[in-house]
Amino acid sequence: AVVSTQSTGSGTLLLWRQHHPEPLTAAVLPDSIRCVRFLNDDMAFFGTLCGTLHKVNLSTMETDLFHTCDDTITSIDLCTRRGVMCVGVVTGEVHIFIGFVSSPLLHRAMLVHPAQPECKDPKFGSLHLRAEIWSVVLHPSSLLLASASEDQTVRVTNLARREEVGCVSDHKLAVTAVAWSSYQERSVIASCSDDNTVVIREWVEGDTFGGILVRMDLPGNVVGASTLTYIEFYHHGDTHVVCTTSGGYVLIWALGCHDNDLTTSVLFAERIHQGSVEGLALGDGCFVTCGADNCVQRHVLAK
Repeated sequence: AVVSTQSTGSGTLLLWRQHHPEPLTAAVLPDSIRCVRFLNDDMAFFGTLCGTLHKVNLSTMETDLFHTCDDTITSIDLCTRRGVMCVGVVTGEVHIFIGFVSSPLLHRAMLVHPAQPECKDPKFGSLHLRAEIWSVVLHPSSLLLASASEDQTVRVTNLARREEVGCVSDHKLAVTAVAWSSYQERSVIASCSDDNTVVIREWVEGDTFGGILVRMDLPGNVVGASTLTYIEFYHHGDTHVVCTTSGGYVLIWALGCHDNDLTTSVLFAERIHQGSVEGLALGDGCFVTCGADNCVQRHVLAK
């Protein structure tokens, strides 16, 4: 069965099955949970504010300490086929685990987003001390990792060569989330930012960024102070971009193509949560959001 989880500030893990409104069971981790990534229906990894990475058996709710990072873990992505898991940390580092299903057979840490000592602008937080990573995502079919950071960049790292192969600065403020997918036989990377824009770029053969395919602003009906928090490509018949905001909105754009140019149209832009959207995950024919209003919502697009 497909399961969903909610992570809370108390370190409590709640487990649901789809279509069941009440939690099945719960467990407690020793610190506040910041992010989660499913390995399969029976196993998931959880990152915490203190930097611990936990592996949880969702059938028994047994928890194991998998690794400890130097500071808050903000994002996790993994590829079971390649046996690779990547963990983004607010220090600007990415931790890479190869052979992680049973144990971390190989662990590496790379400084992907270095601090910018010359930057003292308070709107960029502690960028002069560290470039916090907010999101990491693996390429769908190769050992490439895209990361989004407080330093306003999206960077792509070749994990096999352990080197940066691309960097773009398409945003004026922190890049809060990044997603990677394929569309119309193109490899595309979407990013969202505190500057309230979404940018989609092509990733071209030869390991390099192509040009900007499209830039989207907040729809006009989104009111009040709101920044973008999470982004995903959602494939449900057609391809969509789903983005969430700190004001509780869920935004959905449909992707199209005209004369080989990427086009977008707003399908949905409504306030769903009465607080910031603190999580966005894709499910089987649906996507799920959780908010600071302590609500978890499952969304399905009609075909």
